[in-house]
Amino acid sequence: NPKAGTVSEDLESVVKELMAGRFEFKNDKQGNIHSIVGKLSFGEAKLEENVAFFIKQVKAAKPAGIKGGSYINSVYICNAMGPGIKIDVNSV
Repeated sequence: NPKAGTVSEDLESVVKELMAGRFEFKNDKQGNIHSIVGKLSFGEAKLEENVAFFIKQVKAAKPAGIKGGSYINSVYICNAMGPGIKIDVNSV
């Protein structure tokens, strides 16, 4: 994807960056953040690790100008066509 910077002449550096844990997410007009944290085949432990990393990175990306209140109101995880399951942000 050219917008994401994954199209490059220097394939080695792109692969290293992705393997090192490059983090991307998209948000919509309502402020919802969308990202892929894994596949069902990863297993529970790996998915938990990925969700914890995702939440940590979103918190780290918080703009300095935002003060007070909670930055993350709620977290839901779901597969492509399944129902969302609420995750307690404080337990991650």
